[in-house]
Amino acid sequence: MKANFLVIKRLQNPSIIKYEALYVEPRKRMGWLVMEYVKAPSLLKANLQKEEDLKNVMFQIVEALSYLHRQDIIHRDIKPENILYDPQAKRVKIIDFGISKRFRRRDSLVDMWTITGTLYYRAPEMLSGGYREAVDVWATGVLLYKLVSGKTPFECEYLNQTIHNIRSGDVKFPTAFDRYSADMKALISRMLTRDAEKRPTSCTCLRDIWFSQLYSASLSSSKKGKNLVIDKTFQGNKEQSAHKSRLQSKMSLGVKWDDSLISTSETNLESARPYIRKVNGQ
Repeated sequence: MKANFLVIKRLQNPSIIKYEALYVEPRKRMGWLVMEYVKAPSLLKANLQKEEDLKNVMFQIVEALSYLHRQDIIHRDIKPENILYDPQAKRVKIIDFGISKRFRRRDSLVDMWTITGTLYYRAPEMLSGGYREAVDVWATGVLLYKLVSGKTPFECEYLNQTIHNIRSGDVKFPTAFDRYSADMKALISRMLTRDAEKRPTSCTCLRDIWFSQLYSASLSSSKKGKNLVIDKTFQGNKEQSAHKSRLQSKMSLGVKWDDSLISTSETNLESARPYIRKVNGQ
């Protein structure tokens, strides 16, 4: 838990939830994560019908994954429930890095063997052997498919059949896709390529023709000294700033927002409890 926190806390991307601090209680083997306050529901509750809205959301997600993968980090549980979406600002935040993991840069694509995450979003290589960051690309393809059709592409009434469908990687597009472009369906098919070595990387997906206008705009912004994806929603958010001030005031711990891990007393934890998210320690 501590090692994972130190890795995630260093991430700086507008589409990734910000981890502020970790408090541990060694005697109870428990910890409390303090995270950025985001007032937005999960993507599961979004009603995205227009292709442009879907494209905007997916570009933010893929850009964030590209950033994660450049930091040698795999999320391993990309799904609608783990993405917050502000429908007014049309901005996303990827959350829940509980099973994320660092991987090593080397020639082999095999670096992890633990089967984890949500079954319907698991890539074939996770079920069959070792894997690496390509599993996030697969899960993102499944995510886009579900946003359009309302269900994941390989799910079945029976568990064994679902696993068989994932391993076969045979993607079929129902009539719900008829109103969307061929470029969208082509990207989904590429992201759901069964062979992990032939599957496009998150960086390659950013340059896909479906994202061409957004990618060109992001390059133009970056040349002007701005971030690849501009955060118009959460930076300078007064509500978030007020929340952070309340948090620091309530804790009264003289917290320095750095990489240090703070072991604190039960008294201070009780005063901070309304402002923190409780998680099981490991």
